[in-house]
Amino acid sequence: MKRNSKRQIPQVVIMLGIVSLFTDAASEMIYPLIPVYITALGSGAIILGVIEGLAETTASLLKLISGVISDKIGKRKILVLAGYTISSLIRPLTGLVASAWQIILIRMFDRVGKGIRTAPRDALIASSTDESIRGKAYGFHRAMDHTGAVAGPVLAIITLIVLFHGFGIKDSLQALRWTFLLAIIPGLLAVLTIIARALRRVLIQAVDCLGQEAGGGGLPSTTRTGKQVGMRHTLGSDGIAQGLDHMFLADDLVPMQWAPFAVKGLRHN
Repeated sequence: MKRNSKRQIPQVVIMLGIVSLFTDAASEMIYPLIPVYITALGSGAIILGVIEGLAETTASLLKLISGVISDKIGKRKILVLAGYTISSLIRPLTGLVASAWQIILIRMFDRVGKGIRTAPRDALIASSTDESIRGKAYGFHRAMDHTGAVAGPVLAIITLIVLFHGFGIKDSLQALRWTFLLAIIPGLLAVLTIIARALRRVLIQAVDCLGQEAGGGGLPSTTRTGKQVGMRHTLGSDGIAQGLDHMFLADDLVPMQWAPFAVKGLRHN
């Protein structure tokens, strides 16, 4: 039985996969449309190159730094939460910029979040997974990541269609702004998934402490134990947090050009 449990992907890896799915969906709702957006703001290809160059440089440098910090302080989950929160809150602000150069700052802060979370997240997956299925765990995480990358452009297309035909928006720049702002929804779902998992663990630990308390009056020990088991069952299998832990997303058209590349990545993981 123990051997079988070691062969299963740990819940923390499943949670991180879901978080990556939501995060990539939010990211891919925005970035395939950035060239169109920059053009609408009156800028060209040079600013796009500057944006991506600075953004990826920032992410690469911070991956090294955050990896060293996570090893020293041992608080990987806090760094993961901080990284995903920064990206999820900063990214939708792209819809509020008045000129293209402001996207540089937003994109850099988004990559700051990625740089902070990537190394601790990978270390967390490695430390939580039995060595015999470590490749399987990383493959699962990458597959969820690519699934989000497929879902993002599709969500962007649906959003634009609704804005143009449902709400009668005629200005393409305004429609793009709203699409970017609405990308905060999957981003927040990613952050809430991490928080829900943490709260569930805290609540289970609190229930365990209650069950270990000796004396003190109140309910008989057998009743307390029964109540404890019931609460653990609720938190462990039927609670909202566990539901989030096991949630999967079901699987004018510029974003659709991104989806085939993400599908290709999904097939190879």
